[in-house]
Amino acid sequence: DRYRQGMEANAQTYDPASSAIVGWDGVLVIAKALERAGVAERAPLRDALEQVDFQGAMTHWRFSAADHDGSPAGAVWVMVQRVGGGWKRVDS
Repeated sequence: DRYRQGMEANAQTYDPASSAIVGWDGVLVIAKALERAGVAERAPLRDALEQVDFQGAMTHWRFSAADHDGSPAGAVWVMVQRVGGGWKRVDS
């Protein structure tokens, strides 16, 4: 609910369905990386994440050593960040 309020306070559209879908895709990406790494340790997990190529519900995620974002080229993902007791919009 605080996430929704932060989005709305910054005149952003809050779509709970797409937020949940992107969140679930993130869980699946991490699960695939953990499965590939075989351990939950920083370096092996990072290396495994850099090899993830995953078709999610809304987009195709590809990661590499040079790209830890994973989003499709040209895609714009807007998120909010908690800063100093308030919400700050972050564009990536």
